[in-house]
Amino acid sequence: MEKRYLMEKRYLHEVVRTPNGVGTIVHIYPDATAYVVELPDNKVETFKPDELTSTVNERLETGNRVELLSTDDAHGIPVGTKGTVISKSEVGGLMIYGMMWDNGRTLNLVEGGDNWMKLPA
Repeated sequence: MEKRYLMEKRYLHEVVRTPNGVGTIVHIYPDATAYVVELPDNKVETFKPDELTSTVNERLETGNRVELLSTDDAHGIPVGTKGTVISKSEVGGLMIYGMMWDNGRTLNLVEGGDNWMKLPA
């Protein structure tokens, strides 16, 4: 399911990029002046809103470059792998992107099961 963003509003459990790596928002201060993010190895840090970047799971076009942030496929592409979108289709309201990963594999990105970040052109 695609997330819609209003200004720089962030959501609980959203995957974001921080100055210290990719993590998941686990707490939002009531006034939204800071976000608590769980990073790899269960490390938890607090960040100001302007320190969090990326729109995760942004709609993609053929030729876009992405980095895989997480997947629910135990035998899938390793997190952190980069690749290029080679096709796209919509099935049951979910986007499925055909990928050519930099490691030579061609496993799809699937909305709802994978998290990715579009890389700058």
